Amino acid sequence: MYFDSIPNSGGMKVLPTYALAICIPMTAWEFSLPKLSGVEWIIAGYIGVQEIVGEAYITNVAVSEKFRRRGIAEKLLEEAERGAIKRGCVLITLEVRASNDPAKALYKKRGFKEVGTRKNFYSDPCEDAEIMTKFFDR
Repeated sequence: MYFDSIPNSGGMKVLPTYALAICIPMTAWEFSLPKLSGVEWIIAGYIGVQEIVGEAYITNVAVSEKFRRRGIAEKLLEEAERGAIKRGCVLITLEVRASNDPAKALYKKRGFKEVGTRKNFYSDPCEDAEIMTKFFDR
């Protein structure tokens, strides 16, 4: 789902932002979304993206532990990239914990390259972030 620039109460516009979620029919999960067409759904994963001057910035990616290792994060990344390209972005970028080897491996598989480090970017625990960016071919 994509949300275009949305005016706030002060008349200013916020950055174009969109979020994508993969929802799975619920059976016996503890958290669910409202019933749609008589089926209860659970959010298996989501991704948040902001677009700034032709660049897409992934704000977060999360997949429920119950649904990890099933390709959900990769599908979310694929859809975020597709949307960014469609709207004319030249690149997509993100930060990832330096110790998060599974996530970094996924991003590298998708064509992201490590381009820098943000010292002490994360807290609880304090940790550096690796900046990873993928440039789109034009």
